[in-house]
Amino acid sequence: MRRISAHLTRSKARAGWTLTALCLLGYFAVGGNEPLKQFFLVVIGVTAGAVFLPELGDDLWKLNGDQVRRTVPDHRVTRLQQSLIQARCDSPEWADIVWHEGLAPLLEAGSRAQQIVWDAKYDVVLRLDAQRINGRVYHRVETLSRARRVLPPVRPRRYWISAARTEDALATEFGVPNCLVREIISIPSVEPADWRDLVIGACRVQMTVNGTQLQVQTDISESLLDVVRWYIDVPTEEWVDTAVPYTLQFDFPIPQEEHTFPVILNGYYSAGATEISLRLNDASGVHRLDCSSFVAHGLGRHAGDLIRHDAPDQTFVMFSTPSSSLLWPGSGVLFHW
Repeated sequence: MRRISAHLTRSKARAGWTLTALCLLGYFAVGGNEPLKQFFLVVIGVTAGAVFLPELGDDLWKLNGDQVRRTVPDHRVTRLQQSLIQARCDSPEWADIVWHEGLAPLLEAGSRAQQIVWDAKYDVVLRLDAQRINGRVYHRVETLSRARRVLPPVRPRRYWISAARTEDALATEFGVPNCLVREIISIPSVEPADWRDLVIGACRVQMTVNGTQLQVQTDISESLLDVVRWYIDVPTEEWVDTAVPYTLQFDFPIPQEEHTFPVILNGYYSAGATEISLRLNDASGVHRLDCSSFVAHGLGRHAGDLIRHDAPDQTFVMFSTPSSSLLWPGSGVLFHW
């Protein structure tokens, strides 16, 4: 009864009732003028029909995405989306937040495909006390990233991996879309120029896009005292416009005093199955590897699983999500030993 009442009192129905009443008055007011009476009868039939006919035709609900884009203006689609959210929420305030802070950013990412990484797998091997630089012992970190993504649309199609000496230099690299990965590498008690040479010799970068291994060029210019960049030129336009599989290897040292390694999914949504793992190689066997996840996802959804395997000189921990999961930017895992 509530639905029937709402249907018969909606704005279009109220207009139909008003026009029907006016036409009835006109019908009786014209007296014996048959042509005008026939005219009012026709109008009465049309206006009364508008009261009872469905507000929306059945064809509207059968339109696919392409048909909606071709036939319905964007502002009307947006308004309909907001109305549908309001229909499912008891609180108008909550409906407004759901739209502006939930659905709208996701829809925007849908039109900016470079903000989405699919089926990301990030494997880390940490070898304790395995590298010596400038007379000091460092841990060796070997990372391997695999995923599908649309590379940021930059011209020319040049991307890079960065090693930063300071926090300020690292923050600058975060603000450049060409920078795919960046790490801060601390080598105490060395001059900036010496730091660059030591980092170039201590790090390793390889990248494969769509099954093709790309050439990596190291930037040795003096204009970047606090940053080392490894440049990668993407030769094919199609690899920038569509989601392509890629593999990125980045090996680098971290100080011996470091006991944590964070992996943060920063600046993009991680869709599909996400796997983040770390394998700790410890010849002494005295360190224990633990893992803390900080995952932003919808309540009621499965956040993910932790898988662990211990051996005398090696520990493996992996965080994994289901194939239909969605992790928001800022999610990640903190490994500590």
